[in-house]
Amino acid sequence: MPVLWKSLKLGISFVFIYVLIVFSAPFIIRLMGTTSVSSSPTMFQFSLYSINIRGNTFESEATIMGLFISLILGTVIYYIFHSLNKG
Repeated sequence: MPVLWKSLKLGISFVFIYVLIVFSAPFIIRLMGTTSVSSSPTMFQFSLYSINIRGNTFESEATIMGLFISLILGTVIYYIFHSLNKG
């Protein structure tokens, strides 16, 4: 049971990293001088995130699918490293 809690904590850490990246990416892109970007990748017909930059305005949106994928990814990575170090 402790492995499950540790893996979920790492998954939640991945969710926070995902949110930080999605919300800080427009600032970084804008500081690099790009004035027109529209990015909204999809997986299974659900958007992972949405970033729009038009001139001096920008917006970013973290979606439920992106949050779910980052949670699952963090949990799976913990289980893989835990099983490799256990043996």
